Amino acid sequence: MEKLIPKRLETHLSSHRLHDKLQSVYRTDNSTQTALLEVHHDITEGLDRKCMAALLLFDLSAAFDVINHKILQTRLEHSFGVTRRSSLI
Repeated sequence: MEKLIPKRLETHLSSHRLHDKLQSVYRTDNSTQTALLEVHHDITEGLDRKCMAALLLFDLSAAFDVINHKILQTRLEHSFGVTRRSSLI
């Protein structure tokens, strides 16, 4: 199940174009390097235009350990069309 659900979820999100355009994680042909290059590009472009730049980094590695599963289920259903009866789960 741990491998099946992410695979089906990715297929669902991709086929319905539900990914955020800036999301790099868990996407084909995207990586940490891709995300870092995008951030670097945005910062240097802003500095070239004499704008200020700030970068905030958050460690969300334990975020799913404390998530309210009912809220997650509701969000998946309303924002992404994933329900208990869908073919994903």
